[in-house]
Amino acid sequence: MKKYFLALIFTLLGFSSAAPSGSKLLDLIAPEFVLTNHLGQVVRLEDFRGKPVVLNFWASWCGPCRGEFPGLHTVWSRNKGQVEFLAVAISEPRETSLKFMQDNKYTFTVLTDPANSGNTEPTRAVANRYGIEAIPTTYFIDAGGVVRRTVLGGMNTVDFRDYLREIGVNDLGR
Repeated sequence: MKKYFLALIFTLLGFSSAAPSGSKLLDLIAPEFVLTNHLGQVVRLEDFRGKPVVLNFWASWCGPCRGEFPGLHTVWSRNKGQVEFLAVAISEPRETSLKFMQDNKYTFTVLTDPANSGNTEPTRAVANRYGIEAIPTTYFIDAGGVVRRTVLGGMNTVDFRDYLREIGVNDLGR
């Protein structure tokens, strides 16, 4: 009975077993996507093959997302050139996420995965492909394009530093 009750709850909340959960992507090639950046340029995950990638799903209205961004930006600033940080905003208009980035002077790459954003992907297609059920969710992808770590929830600078090591980036920050 409990099992059926949980299935009903997940169905009512909109969770789908058809979407892969982040942990199912571990040690697999990260799903490809095509989105646009803050300048309206097309960005493909495959463009970064040969370089480690931190792929973060977030929204400006999400408290834990906002809480982890200062640490994410600090670690990104220290490691420019060694690793690419891609912040994929979901469930909000492009203008909202861009304003948040500008207001807070965050300069890493922001991509949008909502409707009407000029993307070639359908609404939340990338979030669905990655099995995003909550935000923030972050994927650490090695230079070969393989997902090495998935983290659900906010992180601090130390967390980012530790997980970067798993994808071949030796962040020496404190």
